[in-house]
Amino acid sequence: LYSVVSPLMKPKSRVLEFGVGTGTLSRLLCDDEQVAHLTMVDISENMLEECKLQTFCEQTQREYIVSDIEEYTFQKKNDLVISNATVQWLRDFESLIERISKNMKSGSLLAFTSFGPESLKELYTSYDATQEEPLKRPVHFYSQDFIESSLDSNSFKIVKSGQEIIQSFYPTVKDSLIGLKNMGVTPKAHSGSKLTKSSMIALENYYTEHYATPEGIPCTWENVWVVGQKI
Repeated sequence: LYSVVSPLMKPKSRVLEFGVGTGTLSRLLCDDEQVAHLTMVDISENMLEECKLQTFCEQTQREYIVSDIEEYTFQKKNDLVISNATVQWLRDFESLIERISKNMKSGSLLAFTSFGPESLKELYTSYDATQEEPLKRPVHFYSQDFIESSLDSNSFKIVKSGQEIIQSFYPTVKDSLIGLKNMGVTPKAHSGSKLTKSSMIALENYYTEHYATPEGIPCTWENVWVVGQKI
């Protein structure tokens, strides 16, 4: 995301990043000589503390704000609003895009990545084939077309966009579920019921039989990225 956005930025940019997490993207932005002011927003105070350790550059003015971006009050006209792997958590994606648009000047940029609908397809297929209850998704997997349409309807011209499919691998199905739980993206049955021992065995057997590879148990992720310019 940074490699796409950086060549499009103008000197002395005012940048707002939301969902900064531990500051991987923040560090790149902070070290960029084009960034004069960087506002970093995250709902977690602990995450922001980690982010501070990554962003100790002297040439960039820095501001750290604990806030849910859907409740955040935009106070400045930013040249770039950016976020990595955060928008899938939003309660109302289109409402936030509309609000961001209203607080941006012509020519400014909005850039972010998200998970697409192909994400975790192995798990959903295996679950549907072996369980009685359907799964509910704790996050929103937005398609590239939906994202681009939302930006277009809110006065953004698509400058760059794309998607890629990547896979992570685990030794076993159980390890993959633990990994997803640690990421906070584990789907749950609509009834709220937990997998029984027998239903877990059925899930593991189906998943392994249909998707196991020499590298291990795969989890597919569709990464969608987009850069829009305010008209």
